[in-house]
Amino acid sequence: MLHFVAQAAPSGYCDSYGRNTSYFWLDSITVGDVSIVSGKDGGYDFKPDTDIVFQPGDNALQLTTGYRSYNYTIYWRGGLDLNGDNQFTSDEQLFQTSSRGPVSVTASLPETFDMDSATLRVAMKYGGYPSACEVYYYGETEDYVVALQQPEPTITLEDTYHLTLDSNFKITRNGAIGDDVVLVVEKNGSVVFSRNAASELEYRYYSNTQGSD
Repeated sequence: MLHFVAQAAPSGYCDSYGRNTSYFWLDSITVGDVSIVSGKDGGYDFKPDTDIVFQPGDNALQLTTGYRSYNYTIYWRGGLDLNGDNQFTSDEQLFQTSSRGPVSVTASLPETFDMDSATLRVAMKYGGYPSACEVYYYGETEDYVVALQQPEPTITLEDTYHLTLDSNFKITRNGAIGDDVVLVVEKNGSVVFSRNAASELEYRYYSNTQGSD
């Protein structure tokens, strides 16, 4: 009877690697403006320090295969552990594609993240798509720790005031009497009108200097 013992990759995730990289290997990946050229790593490599940043929404990646001679068809699959449970589940798969050379893919991420960083696993294999945890014959797997850029916070201003100015130089603001609002009017870079507007909703502005409208 044969017994198989699961081993952990240096990244702490399940094993995924190729036994043979003599004919082709994962040469580089590019995410945004960051390129990581790794070359032949013997079937697996772990990169804990990268400058790769993923943003909410779509992220462009370019995957490049290194070939010894003939351009075999390569099957790619990538996953990102977004919940930090040390697994690459089916709902965390970012892309799946095949190519005979460099190929561009799009990784779509949710609009919010619970973590500041995550592990990206990119596997490339001959003969079919690699699973998240697979030891295969031809190909290579690389794990990268990447940064997750948190979305910009949405600021809602509840006390936003709007002003209108009619042809008689009457300034009208929305809101309610008693709101603590300061009105400032500039002309040619100089302040010509400034007052606390808490007690009124309409004000008169005029300038009787020579040449004024």
